[in-house]
This record gives sequence, C-alpha cells and structure tokens, in this order.
Amino acid sequence: MKHNHKHNSCMTNCDHNIIHMLAMKLDALYRYDTYVKDATKERHKECSALFERMRERDCADVEELRRILYKKCR
Repeated sequence: MKHNHKHNSCMTNCDHNIIHMLAMKLDALYRYDTYVKDATKERHKECSALFERMRERDCADVEELRRILYKKCR
C-alpha cells in the first residue's frame, strides 16, 4: 500500500519492504545455529536438515536483497 502522506515521502513502500525483509532474514540467519543445534541434540535429523536448507535459502535471499538495495541507493 502506497502512502501519500508528506511524512512518508522520504521512503517508498518498496524500499521499506526490502529493508524490512532484509532485517527479518538476517534475524532468522542469526537464529538458525540454535535451531540446528537443538534439532541435532534431540537427534532429529530431518529438522536439522530442514533448518540447514532454510539457512541456505535465506542467505541467498539476503544477498539478493542487499544487491537490490545497493543498486537502489546508487
């Protein structure tokens, strides 16, 4: 949703969404080590493998979001 209020004109919704998603993905990346460690401790290989795959996907997403944000800031 695009806001046309003067106080919101310093950032587009797209910019906000990119920054928000980047923050969410970085937060998840921070937590995956704990999730994998917990799953491994509980000997749940399927969960451990799932969290590893999710970490890989989120890492790729972070790189793409960073690339797009960098391009937009140039």
